[in-house]
Amino acid sequence: MERLNKNINIPDYIRKDNPLETCYHLINLQNDIKTVSIIKQKIGERKVFISLDTESYEKNHDYLTEVGWVIFDKTEKILKKEHYIIQEYMSFHNGKYVEDNKFNYDFGESKTKSLIEVIRLLNKELNSVDYIVGQGINNDIKDLEKLGVNLTKFEEMKGIYKNYGIIDTQYLYSGCFYDRPISLKKGLDKLHITYRYLHNAGNDAYYTMKYFFELIRNFDINDIKNKRILDIKIPDEYNEEDYIRYKREKDERRKREKELKKLKKNRKIEYYDNYSEHIYENDDYGNDNYYDYYDYYDDFNDNYNYYDDSNMGIGEMLGIYDSDELDEYIAKYGFY
Repeated sequence: MERLNKNINIPDYIRKDNPLETCYHLINLQNDIKTVSIIKQKIGERKVFISLDTESYEKNHDYLTEVGWVIFDKTEKILKKEHYIIQEYMSFHNGKYVEDNKFNYDFGESKTKSLIEVIRLLNKELNSVDYIVGQGINNDIKDLEKLGVNLTKFEEMKGIYKNYGIIDTQYLYSGCFYDRPISLKKGLDKLHITYRYLHNAGNDAYYTMKYFFELIRNFDINDIKNKRILDIKIPDEYNEEDYIRYKREKDERRKREKELKKLKKNRKIEYYDNYSEHIYENDDYGNDNYYDYYDYYDDFNDNYNYYDDSNMGIGEMLGIYDSDELDEYIAKYGFY
């Protein structure tokens, strides 16, 4: 597996220090390329798609504030557009971390309904479609399933044709451009699709549909780059269970590092709080001994430097230790 990293046809973002990671992400890229090809060549014009998006309260993602969808066919004919504002959470507004465009739906009239009614309407629509399309759609699916949306008939395609499939546009982007996923906003910019008022669930569903079609249009299965990547053989010794075990250990290590950094921060505060009390100490004979400030901090600074070597970046900030989950979150919420 070590030789795999030397293959010049593997994109830089795929190539990792550990060959298990390289193999895993290369398989994903090959599947992304195959998925785009399947959508373009094998899915018929009579199949029905739903582009789906949700918005939640930025300070508590359990509060679903909006749901939007567009139903369309492969000829780009729009069959239905909907944007629902959830009545129970009308008073919850974003704006600190993501834009608050709840009342800026551009493609029709927003409707305010109870959460249970929106779930009922969405379940009805899902019964009549063949494919779900979304940007970072797995995040939406997790949230919707918790609320009672029935998505059991749909499967992730992962390079294999499905009668009822889940299509994530961030992975279509990877399959088209051989690059890591990017946000919807950056994807629209890259493909010169005009937009406004993103982070409105109805608008995002509409622009995700436009993005989907533009990605498919730009894809050429006969491109020599596709052939070269698809022809790369995964080493026989690669075992996905080994990767899963390695990844679990890595995520646990990163979690421990985060806990250590928190400990470091708390200890630093504690040291500063106690410094004035301990700058002078009594020895066993009652004599005042000067406790040098830097001596007092020696042990702490050793640990401080050690902990600082582990910088987890945005994953630490978000509290997400699973690298794949972090990639999906970044692509959906636009941190790149």
